[in-house]
Amino acid sequence: MRWKFSLIIITTAILVTIIVVFFIRSAEPPGEAPPLIAVDMKSSMPLRGGNITQGMAFTVNITISSFADKELTIPLGLSLEGLADVGWMPPLTAEEVFSSVFEPETLILQPHGSSSSLLTVNLAEDAPLGAYVFYIELGDSQETRVARTSFIVDVNSK
Repeated sequence: MRWKFSLIIITTAILVTIIVVFFIRSAEPPGEAPPLIAVDMKSSMPLRGGNITQGMAFTVNITISSFADKELTIPLGLSLEGLADVGWMPPLTAEEVFSSVFEPETLILQPHGSSSSLLTVNLAEDAPLGAYVFYIELGDSQETRVARTSFIVDVNSK
């Protein structure tokens, strides 16, 4: 009888421990989900340390691959986040420094497929010299878990 009572207490203690661990783990925030897209960029010339000058145009081929089980629509945009090593200068709008076009402007990715867009950036003739931090905006980050990707361009004098 004592042996059965001890077995019931041990079994109950193990079950209580398992249930407590389960509830503690379920209360933890879920881990971050992996991104559903990957971005690869290739430029017509080296962007860092290359011979990119004021008034010049350069291209970047952007390939986006999907890991999703459904079709994804990725609208593309370009923003200038900052200028490094430029020193003091009056505030400039992106339109005063560069213009850009994506061809195509929106990518449709089939499940586990990939697609590419060609970005052409035209620098202004009087664009400030220095390192430019560009961001390629990638649409709905809630859906793809990726908001944007960046690249840096060193702009030199002519």
